[in-house]
Amino acid sequence: MKKNSILFGVALFMGIVLSNSAFAQTATQNVALTVDGSALLAVTGIGADIANPSVSMSLSGASEAGAEVMTTAEDQSTRLRVSSLVESGKTRTISAQISSALTTAGTTLSLELIKQGPFLPAVANGGTSEGPKDMTDASTQLLVSGITTCWSGILDGNGYIIKYVFAKADGATALVSRSIVVTYTISAEI
Repeated sequence: MKKNSILFGVALFMGIVLSNSAFAQTATQNVALTVDGSALLAVTGIGADIANPSVSMSLSGASEAGAEVMTTAEDQSTRLRVSSLVESGKTRTISAQISSALTTAGTTLSLELIKQGPFLPAVANGGTSEGPKDMTDASTQLLVSGITTCWSGILDGNGYIIKYVFAKADGATALVSRSIVVTYTISAEI
């Protein structure tokens, strides 16, 4: 009887194991995970001029005979906001170009993007400013490199400070007024 009980127990155990494995099913599904990067820029003013980011700089004559003539003007009233989403290990740059050269105007224009904190999620993600760049000949200039995933914020004053310096060119005797457009580009770093 004991032998039959053992045989019955083993048979029952094998039946349970075999029946569970015979009826077990699995299903699989492929899941594609991608990072759809984004790279967005916007120029904004600050304070009352947030919706009107135009800049006006003037080199003016003296207000009194014999007084110094103003040969340099500077503006830091606008901001360049950024949102950047990139895959790990990839970076972006910001460059700029003016619409027409100032080489025959007797003037120069330099441009710098100054990173102010905090960029989110971390200050370092906003890249590294390349310092002031001479825009006078209308060639494309690299302003910021090493941008990873970050965003500057959308509040008044958020983003890179756009610093323009408009000046009389060395040796220029006559100056010509001009209106230009500055185009900023965010792109993958090579």
